[in-house]
Amino acid sequence: MRKVKILRFLIILIIMSINFSHNNFCQANPAKVIFTGLEASFYTSIQEAINCANPGDAIYVCEGVYFEHIVVNKSVSIFGIDPSKVIIDGGGEGVIVEVTADSSVISGFTIRNGLSGIRVINCRYINFSFNIVEDVVYGAYFLNAEFNIVFKNNFTRNSMSIVLQNSNSNMISKNNFYHNNGQSISLYNSSDNFIVGNKITRNPAFAIYLEKSVNNTLTMNDVSYVCQGISLNFSHNNSISKNVIKNTGPNAITIESSNDNRLYENFLVESEIAFQLLNSNFNLIWKNNITRSKLGLWISRSSGNILRDNYISENRPFGNFGVYGERLEDFLNDVDVTNRVDEAPIYYLLNQHGMVLSDKVGYLALINSSDIIVENITLMGNYQGLTLAYSTNITLNGLKIENNFQGVYMSHSNFNIIAGCSFNGNVYNFYFQNSNSNLIFANNFFGGKILYSSSSSNYWDYGYPCGGNYWSELQLPDNFMGPYQNITGPDGISDVPVYLYKENVDKYPLAAPVKIFGTEFSKNYFFSFVSNSSIQNFQFNPFAEPSILFNAEGPLGTTGFCRVAIPKKLLWVEDVGWKVLLGNNNITFTQMDTTDYVYLYFTYVHTSDTIKICGTNAIPEYASLSLWFVLKILASITFLIKKLIS
Repeated sequence: MRKVKILRFLIILIIMSINFSHNNFCQANPAKVIFTGLEASFYTSIQEAINCANPGDAIYVCEGVYFEHIVVNKSVSIFGIDPSKVIIDGGGEGVIVEVTADSSVISGFTIRNGLSGIRVINCRYINFSFNIVEDVVYGAYFLNAEFNIVFKNNFTRNSMSIVLQNSNSNMISKNNFYHNNGQSISLYNSSDNFIVGNKITRNPAFAIYLEKSVNNTLTMNDVSYVCQGISLNFSHNNSISKNVIKNTGPNAITIESSNDNRLYENFLVESEIAFQLLNSNFNLIWKNNITRSKLGLWISRSSGNILRDNYISENRPFGNFGVYGERLEDFLNDVDVTNRVDEAPIYYLLNQHGMVLSDKVGYLALINSSDIIVENITLMGNYQGLTLAYSTNITLNGLKIENNFQGVYMSHSNFNIIAGCSFNGNVYNFYFQNSNSNLIFANNFFGGKILYSSSSSNYWDYGYPCGGNYWSELQLPDNFMGPYQNITGPDGISDVPVYLYKENVDKYPLAAPVKIFGTEFSKNYFFSFVSNSSIQNFQFNPFAEPSILFNAEGPLGTTGFCRVAIPKKLLWVEDVGWKVLLGNNNITFTQMDTTDYVYLYFTYVHTSDTIKICGTNAIPEYASLSLWFVLKILASITFLIKKLIS
């Protein structure tokens, strides 16, 4: 059936392309109307010619301005010799051209100055082509109309240029819309229409708007400098492909409360929001190119959508990609790693459990997942750097979360750990929604609004002396020490708590950035430094000696401070105390102990010398013997291989 409809359109296009030039008649009879039946006749008004014509006749209109409202109530073809010279003026009111008969052609006119340029009601096979429509409220209005063509017309300074209502299987193709005041192409309760190859620019409203319309095809349209590009509302099973949409504000493509649509190979560039999916399900979003907008692709309260091979990049400041929801179903979309943001894959993981993720990631979402470790990756340039929804026991360690609108977005996610991460350049570092009992500590926060929290209460420190997080914007004092910060002397913990939002409090904020170093000897214990110096060249070699070495770099001659957390399972002292050396000079320190860690706080003058912290023992004896045994076996195997080769 669909092929038959397309064939009908092609036949009408072929008929439409025939040149009915009657310039010789018009030059001889200016300001007259010619219609051809069995023989040519001449009239001074278009309506008079229509009244005298028979179905199937052609009417040719010569140059002039015709102040009239015409009714095409029989199947005739009406041609103006030149749309810039043959003008039908409605005098500021009413319907200028009303068509009530099937198989009529209106072509080659300027139609201006009225309520409606052309109105087609209950008609089929109307051909409206090569016209100029300007200064009317409704440019071309179709009601209960089928198999009609609107082709290569220019619409300008109209309120609504083309409206299809309860109209099916029409073609709107290669029209030009410029400087209109409202929607360019609007479909209401209309299906199986083709909107192809139109150019729409400089319109402060919707370019193409569909409401309660199904099975329409929108392809190869060129849209720029409009308020809204393509918008679907309660419209299903439509195909939107190969459109170029740029410089729109706010939205290039909006799909709202619309399901089972196919959107592919569209090019969206330099808009406010390039692509948003709102309360819409089971849509296919495939091979779209979304670049250089303020926000790239945004999915809100939508499920069952499939995203494949979309390229999303350079969308700033709100980022490339983001998702929002309240129910679990709102997050259940099929987004695989063929989708890329800034050249890195999107990891949108559903129902995953017990895994470690440390790959290059463009965007990360963990949905309905648990017992996952995410470590040492950079998440930047998105609406959210990281999304956790309905997920528990997730450990985020050593992440760089930078230049996102929201650094971490949590929805209904509890008992997760965020530690040793760096937040920089995010508008909001956290957005929590019904997420509780998460542990957030030993992170660095450089700028950004700290937190938006809705019905969420979390832990922002790990007690004393481990402490909480570093907040660069707050510049808090450190003159006291101890669990109550009431003992004279600094300890690397700020003296006053940071009240974030309601019951969310960092009771022991850090006095300087924290830097964490892991080792090859344990995945569970780390050396950490809170310091106003840059900690470089960290070394821990337990087989050489029980000590750590590092450089604390800063402007020469200035004072630095450092609080080092040393895991007792890796390095400890027996019988004698710790020793801290700057070069060959002893440094006085303050010591704080917990079951698993010792904390040493000391100050120094910045030099180029190495700082060395000496214990008496390093890692358990069996670990040394085990590693020695492995090395011995490897050496023996190497020796045998060399001997066999020789």
